[in-house]
Amino acid sequence: MTDVQKAWILSWVVMAQELCPENWRVALAVAAHESNCGTSDLAVNHNNLFGIKAVPELVRAGAHRTATDGVHREFDEKEDGFVEFNRMLTRSVYYPYVREVERRDDVLEARHRSKGDAAVVLMLYPNYCPMPSWVNLALDWLDGVWELTRDIRGPEDK
Repeated sequence: MTDVQKAWILSWVVMAQELCPENWRVALAVAAHESNCGTSDLAVNHNNLFGIKAVPELVRAGAHRTATDGVHREFDEKEDGFVEFNRMLTRSVYYPYVREVERRDDVLEARHRSKGDAAVVLMLYPNYCPMPSWVNLALDWLDGVWELTRDIRGPEDK
């Protein structure tokens, strides 16, 4: 991880803790991976750090705006993507298994400092992104985020 990538991740810690309190490190890892630390077209021009896709029914109803690619969502602010990512993890009918697994400590072996966070990343596949390589890259980012933020207390520590 480069110094620029580290600085970008650290610049979003407080926001991630506020808007994704149970999964803030997962949110940072997915945002860093999906947006190339805020440099992708979706991030720069559409405020979409997470690669979140638009739901066609909600686009037709006027509740979602699409990016110029016609597939991904466009947000008013980057913070809105954190809110939507947290909603997906905590309330979406598509990810009930994330809520079930995020508190289990026996899900993974000790590759990661937080077995629960790694389990959440694994549970995002295949609904969030159907490419197996996405999981490995997201887990690598999660390792980097954990290393970078190991001394930062989160909402779960209070």
